[in-house]
Amino acid sequence: MPDAPPSYEFEPIESPVSASNPQCPDLSGTYLLVPDSQESKLFSPYLLPPHQMDMVQLTHSSNDWFLYRLKMHKARFVEQATALHASNPGAYAEWRRLITQWQQVKQEKKDTSVLESDILEIGPLPERGGLLTPSQCEAFWAMVKYQDNAPIGLEDASDNTGSIETVTRLARGKTGALVFRYDNFRMRSFIFGSNIRTGIINSAYAKLEPMQHSLFNWEVGDLRLPLPDSDSSQSQNPEAMPPGVAPSERIERELPASLPATLVNVQQYATSQLPAGANISHFLLEDASKDKALWISMKGTAKSNQDVSDFMRAIDQHPSLEYVELVSIQYTDQNKVAFEFRLKLENQTQ
Repeated sequence: MPDAPPSYEFEPIESPVSASNPQCPDLSGTYLLVPDSQESKLFSPYLLPPHQMDMVQLTHSSNDWFLYRLKMHKARFVEQATALHASNPGAYAEWRRLITQWQQVKQEKKDTSVLESDILEIGPLPERGGLLTPSQCEAFWAMVKYQDNAPIGLEDASDNTGSIETVTRLARGKTGALVFRYDNFRMRSFIFGSNIRTGIINSAYAKLEPMQHSLFNWEVGDLRLPLPDSDSSQSQNPEAMPPGVAPSERIERELPASLPATLVNVQQYATSQLPAGANISHFLLEDASKDKALWISMKGTAKSNQDVSDFMRAIDQHPSLEYVELVSIQYTDQNKVAFEFRLKLENQTQ
């Protein structure tokens, strides 16, 4: 049995997410992220300072999943934008162009992930979204998949962490917080190289405090950001952008003669590996600028997260690919899962 919550504020409120899942908690709410905490990393493991997010909002969606939106504090976003304008006017002009485009795409409720990657290479990104898919609910605690399942809150530092499995569960606390429970299980080897749990060691608790929605509810279009310098030709001429700003690199590059055949082969192979009911809607070689690796952008939909994961592992086996990178995955209104991959090609010979 897991350890009891240390105090009243860590106890789950008995608020079911739906009648069909009476043991699953409704996690909807707006919460304050704690910098560099294990709890914040559940939502944004790859956003490092200074571009880390400050707040997260969870909204109940179909299939009893939760859409989450990460956001920076308005004042910190304006501060970073102003500093970029002062230190590098050309980069700021390109950043403003991308941010304006990002706003338009967001208002049209289309995929913003490709733009987000470009924006983060130059300056701050105001918000980012994702999907949280709880499972195996019990007593208003829901288990979630974690990027980092390292043991948390072990009482005996001498424990061999390699023989411990940590399971993360979420609940809505009685004070409105998003409560995390980390159950550390002792593991031992079993037949055929598998492991089994032999008992729970302890449970550790943490929480993200609730916050006012009004502090979260701001948009870039409502801010008074500095205008790009009117005399800067860089804001009109992408060729004049400083080194290191990826979206503006337009130097021509001699591409391998074998590349077209490789692209066709990879696309045909990916199509042959599609799970039932899945499709590829976008397959395109990204901008092949000088001194950059060759990447393919791929988008599509599948029936489930598991299908996306299986498909990603399958195409990663293609001999022409160095590896496959997951850019985004999100639930759609059509009860499907939209995904975006980036496929890095192996070095191509001329």
